[in-house]
Amino acid sequence: MTQMAHIESSSTPADSAAGMPSAGGAPAQSVADKFDPFELAIVLSHYDLGVIRSIGRLRRGSIKTPKLLITTGRGQFVLKRRSSEQADPVRVRFAHAVQTRLAASGFPLPPLVPTRPMAASEASHSLFVIKGRSYELFRFSAGQGYDKSTMQSFAAGQGLAMFHNVTAPLASAAEPANSGVPLSYHDNETVPAVLREFALRLPDGSDANELANMYEAAAERVNTAGYERWPVQVIHGDWHPGNALFHGDRLVAVIDYDTARLGRRVLDIAAAAIQFSIMIIPGDPAQWPDELDEARLTAMLRGYESLTDAEGHPLEHISRAELTALPDMMVESLIAETAAPIAATGAFGVHGPGKMLSVTRRKAKWIVDHAKRLTSTFE
Repeated sequence: MTQMAHIESSSTPADSAAGMPSAGGAPAQSVADKFDPFELAIVLSHYDLGVIRSIGRLRRGSIKTPKLLITTGRGQFVLKRRSSEQADPVRVRFAHAVQTRLAASGFPLPPLVPTRPMAASEASHSLFVIKGRSYELFRFSAGQGYDKSTMQSFAAGQGLAMFHNVTAPLASAAEPANSGVPLSYHDNETVPAVLREFALRLPDGSDANELANMYEAAAERVNTAGYERWPVQVIHGDWHPGNALFHGDRLVAVIDYDTARLGRRVLDIAAAAIQFSIMIIPGDPAQWPDELDEARLTAMLRGYESLTDAEGHPLEHISRAELTALPDMMVESLIAETAAPIAATGAFGVHGPGKMLSVTRRKAKWIVDHAKRLTSTFE
């Protein structure tokens, strides 16, 4: 499942984001999640950064992966310690192979910084592992968060198409075991199971039960549309506004490749379609509108098909079958995004489960009721 779109505030210039709100709330990092001076000294000794001028915490992305912004005479860098769930070196190297290919193609992402060989016989590495902990160092990418404009939505769709096109040759690569990577949100039996279980604990479990039924019905329609026959390729797995940085209307960086894996590209497209078009307002979720921002949705999908080759032919094209299944996959993604944190914590960030289940049911029903119109406006 994808993570709710979100960029946390930090001591660096804030990167605001818009999309599904973070289910994580704003719990403070525990002492165990911070870098201690001895740990930091060991890690940084393996990189050639020059004279360090300042080090500060960077709250960008998941709080499970603590990050530091390091300023030196050679620029700014981000040091990241992977969460224990996503620290499997084999899987990290798979993600790094994806990032290396993207960087070589000119795709906008923070470049990985290799370690400094400690001996003549030692090679440099993009991943540093010590005492069971995995570290990555990146060049810092500056930018602003998503402003909910159609132009940035278009750029986000175009960037996703570029990601799929550049990484397509890696589709035949042997993906490592699914260690530390969430299962697909499509037809995941855990989603309706946890909703029905949670319904038993609520004074009124009707919303949870209805969402479970809607999820299963949507998954069945997607499977009937031919999901299993669609080709498998590398997907980002977490394409949402919180992982995108912009300068004006231009996408300048896409971050967070922890969930990069092999899958069907429509998983990325549908999740992004929800994240870049959902309408929320500050405050009470009961006041959030049911509908999606159709202008942003259409812009993102048109951006996806805007890449062309020298002859003007689209490099990435959403097939008729994928387009037909898109609203149902958006429903699956939306429901899975709500169910996961509620099942894990009993709440959705600062919001109680009842309100979030209710607003999710309203939004999912709106998508189902308007599915034909949503697909026809893009054809």
